[in-house]
Amino acid sequence: MKLDDILTLSRAGFTAAQISQLAELEDGSHPGQPEQPEQPAPQPDPQPTPQPDPQPTPQPAPDPIAAVMAEITKLREQIQQNNRAGAQQPPDPQVLTGDQILANVIRPARKGG
Repeated sequence: MKLDDILTLSRAGFTAAQISQLAELEDGSHPGQPEQPEQPAPQPDPQPTPQPDPQPTPQPAPDPIAAVMAEITKLREQIQQNNRAGAQQPPDPQVLTGDQILANVIRPARKGG
């Protein structure tokens, strides 16, 4: 076996003991030993592929239109409450007759004197 063969086998992953067994088989120096089937080159342990870090599930962004609509609804309710309060007639302390109303139209009461 040549030096290049030994280097090639060592780069392929064979150990020194395996290379020496192959060299003995090739030389034929031990004809009394039963032939051992050639072992395939050991495969290097596959490196576990790194798992990507799990990304947190994106939270849905708050809907800006929903926030605006909520504010508009609040304002609408406030306006309606103000309108209801302003639409109520104040109670009239005295009930006027038709003649009294006509007299007030013809001759209004003088204010301030």
